[in-house]
Amino acid sequence: MHTVSYENAPSGWKEALPLGNGHFGGMMFFEDNKLTLAMNHYEVYYRKLHRYSQAYSSGERRPYRKMYGRTYGELKERAREMYRDPEREPFFLYGDALSEHNLHRRYGKPAGGVSHYPTGEIGLFPSAELADSERYVLQLDVEEACVRLRIERGEDELEACTIVAPDGDYILCEIRQTCPSLLEAVSLSLPARRYAELATDYWQVDDTTFCYRGSFYPDGEDREAYEPFSFLVMTRIAGAKGIADISADGMRIRLEAAEPSVTLLTTVVTEAPDLEAAALERLNREAARVERLKERHRTHWTRFWERSSVSLPDPLLEDLWHINLYAIACSSGKGGRMAEQACGLNGLWDIKQPTKWGSMWYWDVNIQAAFWPLYTANHLEIAEAFNDGLLSYAGEAERMAREFYGQDGIAGDYPHALYYSIWPWCAQFLWDYYRYSLDRQFLKEKAYPLFKRILRFFEGIVEADGESGTYAVFPDISPEQGPLTRNSVSTLSTVKHLLRIAVEANRLLGEAEEDCRRWSELAERLAPYPTGESNRYGPVLRDSEWAPADMHMRHPSLLMPIYPIGELSKHSAPELRQLAENTLRYAEHHTEYGVFQFGWLSCAASRLGKGNAALRLLYEQGIDLSLRSNGLFAEETERWMNYCNITNEPLYHPHMMEASGEVVAAINEMLLQSWSGAIEVFPAIPSGEPEPERMAGLYAHEVGHKVRSYAKWDECSFRDLLAAGAFEVSAALREGRTAWVRLKSKAGQRAVLVHPFGPEVEAAVARLDESGWSPIPHHREQGRLVFDTEAGGEYAVYPAAIAVDGLSLLLCGEAGAEARAAGAAAGQWDEPGQSDNPGEAALSSDAGRTGEVGQFGEAGQYGQAGQSSKAEQSGEVGEVDVPVQASMSGPDRASPRVREAHTGRRVFLGKDRDTRHYQLLDHFTFDYYTGNYRESRLAAYRIDCGPGKRAKHYGKALPRQVHMDGIVGQAFRPLTPQMSFTPYAGIGWAAAGELIAEDRGGPDELRRDFIGGTEEATLLIELPRGRYDLLFVSGESALPSYTIVEIEGQSVWKPERPLRAGEFATDIVPIAQRRDGYAAIRFRSGEGLPWRVNVLIVNKNYPYL
Repeated sequence: MHTVSYENAPSGWKEALPLGNGHFGGMMFFEDNKLTLAMNHYEVYYRKLHRYSQAYSSGERRPYRKMYGRTYGELKERAREMYRDPEREPFFLYGDALSEHNLHRRYGKPAGGVSHYPTGEIGLFPSAELADSERYVLQLDVEEACVRLRIERGEDELEACTIVAPDGDYILCEIRQTCPSLLEAVSLSLPARRYAELATDYWQVDDTTFCYRGSFYPDGEDREAYEPFSFLVMTRIAGAKGIADISADGMRIRLEAAEPSVTLLTTVVTEAPDLEAAALERLNREAARVERLKERHRTHWTRFWERSSVSLPDPLLEDLWHINLYAIACSSGKGGRMAEQACGLNGLWDIKQPTKWGSMWYWDVNIQAAFWPLYTANHLEIAEAFNDGLLSYAGEAERMAREFYGQDGIAGDYPHALYYSIWPWCAQFLWDYYRYSLDRQFLKEKAYPLFKRILRFFEGIVEADGESGTYAVFPDISPEQGPLTRNSVSTLSTVKHLLRIAVEANRLLGEAEEDCRRWSELAERLAPYPTGESNRYGPVLRDSEWAPADMHMRHPSLLMPIYPIGELSKHSAPELRQLAENTLRYAEHHTEYGVFQFGWLSCAASRLGKGNAALRLLYEQGIDLSLRSNGLFAEETERWMNYCNITNEPLYHPHMMEASGEVVAAINEMLLQSWSGAIEVFPAIPSGEPEPERMAGLYAHEVGHKVRSYAKWDECSFRDLLAAGAFEVSAALREGRTAWVRLKSKAGQRAVLVHPFGPEVEAAVARLDESGWSPIPHHREQGRLVFDTEAGGEYAVYPAAIAVDGLSLLLCGEAGAEARAAGAAAGQWDEPGQSDNPGEAALSSDAGRTGEVGQFGEAGQYGQAGQSSKAEQSGEVGEVDVPVQASMSGPDRASPRVREAHTGRRVFLGKDRDTRHYQLLDHFTFDYYTGNYRESRLAAYRIDCGPGKRAKHYGKALPRQVHMDGIVGQAFRPLTPQMSFTPYAGIGWAAAGELIAEDRGGPDELRRDFIGGTEEATLLIELPRGRYDLLFVSGESALPSYTIVEIEGQSVWKPERPLRAGEFATDIVPIAQRRDGYAAIRFRSGEGLPWRVNVLIVNKNYPYL
């Protein structure tokens, strides 16, 4: 099973665990002895929008006569006026060209943010005795789609399991407790948010039923003429009775007469004349059949995971594939009544407001990226949500075409004028739905009519260039970047691709030949892609005709011909392939870091056959920066902040669905490609070889910290990924070579495979029938294997040297995997330390998942914080500056996944009680990204407290700090009890009682030893005038402790409670040094326990201030 666990570690909203059924769900977190489910229902969330107001329903519509304050003709003239040759003079950003009041012309950025209305929160309050528990775990079980909390203290245990029903609007939480008083109370609340006007009423229906009603007006509503929108949330308690204490902030329900098992069933009602009556009717019906609800939930998610899975030698990536595919399914919009709001920017995960954007359809990469992986991942049932969402906007896009352009058809740039790539790009998804399903009715009734309406518009706006004989697109905008321009690569490539697929669809359906002729001619005569000569990369695609060749980009839109279209690839002519490779390198170094660029870059690398680059880009421009510990991605983490958010007033940054889509799509592209019509398995598997172009020109000693190497993938497999032509494909890689390929033909098409074993190995094909596997004929065309299939048939491609009688033995791993996957949802609790990958992993051998350093030693990426390479264990530092961490295996995993990022900071999937310690230590040591720019940490002192009797290998606990230009950070200096302060030393104990120093041997090199005592002690350190931060670590392995840290004359820090043996506190306090001299750090004990200090690090923030 794939899980995310927080063991003995609190969690907040930003790392909450996701639940959902497509349109209703939420996120769960546990902190301050409270389990919170923050709910989100699309029919509440989106009701703030003007389109759902009564005023809008009465005919109030967005006007389209002018865009950006100008008519279409005026925009064309404006574009000509604002043109500047970027090779000779500064040019205008498109926003500056369109408006005299663009942001770049203002003194500063105005306040911003948006709050959609929350559906509310359910809180569970364990008893005060459990607040000091010995162990607690909050865990997401991805395969079972449930979140479980377990708290243990002595003989007492409390467990809570929460699911969201796959149909209907229900949340079920089942609580088990060994003592009736362990669950003390339940709360219902509708939190107040900045920028949100929300009225709330709470009441108790009876001693088991409780509810609240929220009311608000949609934006732009006529409040005098219409009533507000209202919704109701109701909870029914079984196994206990409750007494509600109601306040303006919510309802706290004190439980009485609780049984060992308590059940909470919650529903949300948005559309009913009598909300309370409708909610009661729902709960009365479902409360009597809870087991049926649970069984439907198990069946739904079992079937979901039966559709496909992957098994990778990289455990973190394997987890992320499953978690993010699950997150897309949870929030796709499927099953809801608002097709036009499918998924949105944040899915169901916008649970803390205000935010920067709001979870809307953002049309210029965000919504597309969220749905990219679903075709290969074999989840066309979720991709349908995109189809329905897109088609719901067609009428409005046609109105924009008529009113603004005076054209028939669908405005290709709706809703953002001049972003012409939007609708041709979105149309690709409908074509892919057809290619992967071969649903001819869908093509005829939905996809092809849409293609025609979009192309009708483009036939009307393209302009003939008399000199070149080509057609140009003018004016044009490459989304979110560059000048007000002409012929952007994103527009040209998407329009050309739409013309070609429309021609193919036309011929398949036997439609009008005249359309086919016109479209073919326009595709041939569309302007060529603009190119330029980059000083660093050579010939590259230019973002648009009027853009400079080395322009910094917000979007890597010029990769469109590589991915997703596939016009340029590793199969292109040499000069075109070189152009594509140069363009990828340019985009890699000149694109803003975000949550949508990294997967696009990785996918493009895979299309060019560059598996090493694909993996590196996925990590170094994505996971290293934007992954949070729940497996989802956001625009701000403790390691990075997106460029857009640098100057905001305080906002909350929810998880981003585009990143979820991209990480799954990027992994898919490494494993299976079929965009060309030929199925290719393992087309971009990392080979572990270096990328020499990245090392050229560096000093030899710089390579280790500037160029991270990644391990070869020798063993991996996948089951039932979907290829174009409606083939479900499974395959296994053994010792770096494809071992076998298995196909299930859903439509009976001819199968075409890129030879999976290489030209030196003869391949054979067999079909599975009632008597077993039987050889069938095949032939080769241009190095590809070709054979006929029948709908429903299963086929295997294998080395001819293996007898067909041995084929069943070769494939038996897959059969075992499927059998185990079918029963995967039956378990109730995936305890950390028990198997977490029983199903799909059986497609591969155990190699690559053993946790041995040898599997991932060169990459230095994965495992438990605090483990290190053999070189560092011997005290040596070689070419690789970072510690190498062992790969934690899937089974028997009790710790979080840990990756050491290219910056040195550790990235966690899951948490334990040490995670915060490592995050703070990393934050104090390694670079932070503000946008694309790295900020270094400046250490004034690094002090290791202890007896000082042994040499230490600090790299085992903390990778060494290397600044961007290769300057090595400070070493740790030892501090012992015997070091008294002198002006000569500048550091030492000024006043101290009896000090002791002990070495307990663990848990790591920094925390194994300490200095401590029972009497107050003062440490003096010399600091010039300035502002500093002090990081300290306190605790020990053998005995309890309680340490008070005081910065003399400034602040006092105390722990929340005494630390148990083996517990450590890590925290940061400021030091304001107002004049040159000595800072006094005082340590004293409390609660009758001794004080302990292990580590002190002082960082310099602002000198002389």
